[in-house]
Amino acid sequence: MSQPNYTIDFRAIESAEQDLVGGKGANLGRLTSAGFEVPPGFTVSTTAYRDFLRLTGLDAVVEQYCQEFDYDDPSGLDDLTTKLRSELTSASVPPEIAGAIAAAYGGLGVDAFVAVRSSGTAEDLAEASFAGQHDTYLDISGEDAVISAVKRCWASLWTARATAYRARNGIDHGGVAIAIVVQTMVPSQVAGVLFTGNPMTAATDEMVINASWGLGEGVVSGITQPDEFVVAADTLQILTKRLGEKAVMVVRDPAAGVGTVEADVPGVDRSRFCLTDAEVARLAQLGRRVTEYYDRIPQDIEWALVDGRLFLLQSRPITGVPFAWPEDLEPWQKYSDPDAVWSRAWSDAFWTGAITPMMYSYRAKCFNEMYSFAMKTYGVTELVKIPWMKYYKGEAYYNAAAEPIIARTFPRALRNGLLETATPPEKERAATEPMNVRGFLKWHARSLLDPTMNPIQYVNVMMEKISGDTSRVDGLTADQLSALSDRALRRYCDDLVDFEIEFCLQNVSMMWIAPYLMNSLAHMVEKWAGMGPETFGALVTGNPERSATSDENLWLWRLARKLHADPELRALFADNPDGAFFAAAQTHPTGATWLAEYREFAAVHHHRGHADRDICLPRRCEDPSIDYNSLKAFLTADDTHDPESTEQENTRRREAAYAQVLSKLRGNFLGAVKAEAFKGVHAEIMRVYVYRDHMRYYIDRSTYSLRRGILELADRLVQRGLLNSVDQIWFLGFDEVYDLLEGRVNLALTQAKIATRKADFDAIDSQDVVRPAFLQQNRELTFAQESRDDSTGVLHGYGTSPGTVIGTARVVKSLKEIGKLSQGDILVCHATDPGWTPVFLVIAGAVIETGGMLAHASCLAREYGFPAIQLESAMQRIPDGATIQLDGNTGQVTILEERSATPAA
Repeated sequence: MSQPNYTIDFRAIESAEQDLVGGKGANLGRLTSAGFEVPPGFTVSTTAYRDFLRLTGLDAVVEQYCQEFDYDDPSGLDDLTTKLRSELTSASVPPEIAGAIAAAYGGLGVDAFVAVRSSGTAEDLAEASFAGQHDTYLDISGEDAVISAVKRCWASLWTARATAYRARNGIDHGGVAIAIVVQTMVPSQVAGVLFTGNPMTAATDEMVINASWGLGEGVVSGITQPDEFVVAADTLQILTKRLGEKAVMVVRDPAAGVGTVEADVPGVDRSRFCLTDAEVARLAQLGRRVTEYYDRIPQDIEWALVDGRLFLLQSRPITGVPFAWPEDLEPWQKYSDPDAVWSRAWSDAFWTGAITPMMYSYRAKCFNEMYSFAMKTYGVTELVKIPWMKYYKGEAYYNAAAEPIIARTFPRALRNGLLETATPPEKERAATEPMNVRGFLKWHARSLLDPTMNPIQYVNVMMEKISGDTSRVDGLTADQLSALSDRALRRYCDDLVDFEIEFCLQNVSMMWIAPYLMNSLAHMVEKWAGMGPETFGALVTGNPERSATSDENLWLWRLARKLHADPELRALFADNPDGAFFAAAQTHPTGATWLAEYREFAAVHHHRGHADRDICLPRRCEDPSIDYNSLKAFLTADDTHDPESTEQENTRRREAAYAQVLSKLRGNFLGAVKAEAFKGVHAEIMRVYVYRDHMRYYIDRSTYSLRRGILELADRLVQRGLLNSVDQIWFLGFDEVYDLLEGRVNLALTQAKIATRKADFDAIDSQDVVRPAFLQQNRELTFAQESRDDSTGVLHGYGTSPGTVIGTARVVKSLKEIGKLSQGDILVCHATDPGWTPVFLVIAGAVIETGGMLAHASCLAREYGFPAIQLESAMQRIPDGATIQLDGNTGQVTILEERSATPAA
């Protein structure tokens, strides 16, 4: 009978078997095998733990205790688990297990100093982060001390917090075993943690480094405020750095020569960064390598620096953070600007509704090409090399730096419509700065040379284009698409994307001509004619000629009136909501006639009907129930709401306002000139309006053709087992889909992207959340004009978990005082450790004095989804019982009401 595998070297083949070596052990085995510089060590296997219980008879003891646990009685649970741990640690380790541990330890060197850490089989998994539930012992030396530490780690599987954690997460006690990592200690001068995705902002193109003097335990345990560096993942550029206090460090006990103690950091070292910029870059490079090794899933890495040598101590997935990899949707983004300010206003105006990653990946590419082309053509050199678009949690953002510069090229009176995306300070500056006359003349001289940019010609040119051959935008049928090879199907989709890019480039004048004309008209009405906004509104109401969109709406209205006129059919409509009506109408005497006309309507306008224009939404030819609610709304209206009557009334109002303005202008100084200018501007606005409706209808045809191609791609990916459902394709970009199609498969990353992106999309689609108006470095940027300090009740800290909450502050000096906390309170303390974990089930926020982003409180706050802030001297600055507001996004604590509240019983 072969000897059981009680110890497994990091270099062994079995070192990656999680059931045998646990989460930490498996990661260290994989990293060692992959060639990373990991300090040597071994894992005491789960087999050793199970045989320890079996050979000592403790397995029956453990089972009996498990039956007695009462999770509603924290005090009783603590008593029982304390007794169980005592029985485990007092038992002797069977000789065969102790001998195996001693032999493996001897292989690390005579009396080597080691770290002994638990490695749970359910630990370090993305779905259940144990957040330090089990024990760690540092700087252990000698066989007996190592075996004793192993035993204590085994016992830590049965602390009250670990036991309750398993119960809360549905993890069966009987199926859980624990392995123990024994790893050579690294006497680091500097150590810390590297997040290869930003856990505060969920940015996967940023890394965050926390670093301090001494051993990494000072950072990991949260007893010191570390230095922090935020690094761009692609360029290794340091985006921001923050000097931490670094008041204490963890070092080997100089008196005992073994074990660790906390020591004060000399003042000179507190006031300087513990890493050079070059060392930060080395760390970030290591982070990139580790992340690539782990299929680009962001990692939480522990590291140490010794005499310039960089060691990788541990790596695990970052948990509790909704990473979405938005940069993978923008392979076309040629330029970067980490300090760019991004505005949602552009999408609010032009791209409403939730935006799928698929739609963004190609439509934003079109806009990006359009804006870059326009800046180059118009000679606006400041804006040629800037990033234009950004995807953020279901919304498209636009670079807010662009339009103020453009606006300054125009007369001040006409700038309002060109400043929609600008920040409030930029709007103020652009509204008053002198006009750039030279730029204005150069701009328009260039535009006159190109008919698609010439404000006089481009509408005619484009109307001719969209009225011509439509074979390219109408695409192929479903049968034709299914017959294509993968390569031909990709060419089909790429051709339609290229068409939209070409179309965007030809529409570049629309970006500024429409608001420029509207501002000019408003100026004429107000300043020249002395008339109010009502007149201006009447002038821009309705269209002088019917567009394809108005034809569509009128036809649907007439179908509704026919429904309204037939009581039986109207009853059938009411009794069969949504798509059921269209099926029921087939067998109804007059319904069949009505349905035939509806089908004729749907054949002509097949590519329309959806609320927003996102490509993920079905069109009426795919789902006629789309029109049910429109018809239902029309049925409630009377004949006075007839679109034709409304159109006639709009025309009457517009023509009356037009005549009034002309009359006013002609009576002014230079009246004839002003009247002609007014007529020309108004006529151009009307032409732009008509073209805009035709253009949107036209481009929707192309989008629907592309949608059919994407659905064919989705079918193929589902059949090959690369997607779980057809709808998942909307949460990937084109390049990501092509990677799957062509065999560049990373299914773990693909599914992680889809899950987060879908949640972000659904939150916008259901209108549960509103994204910030402005972003910078993936954080909300606000422009409040007030500046407050402590005297006005605002304390400025550092956000470590996002979100906002209002609650009662409870200053808790030690774990003994946690009984003063009630549901919804905000914990204010120096720091927490895993023993504090139960309070996180009841609190609504946390303010800690030290620890940074990796502090236990910060990690748990992010996991539980409430805000946390690090604020120096918080326990002195926040009154116990005060009503406070936390803003984890900005790091602000606002004291709303200072009062001494009586703690709840």
